[in-house]
Amino acid sequence: MAQPHIRLITGGKAVEGNGFFFEPTVLADVQQDDEIVRREVFGPVVSVTKFTDEAQALAWAND
Repeated sequence: MAQPHIRLITGGKAVEGNGFFFEPTVLADVQQDDEIVRREVFGPVVSVTKFTDEAQALAWAND
């Protein structure tokens, strides 16, 4: 998470044991052009983004 505006709400820590696993993670204040939104994430991560209206939310969902 290189962007300073993103807030970690919960999770994000490595899980003990074999493998490269981490806790379910919630990120807030994510922007549409942030890497976490633009790339596919193979893990239990959800990012929360504010939008101004339904049209903007639909446009972002279809991007």
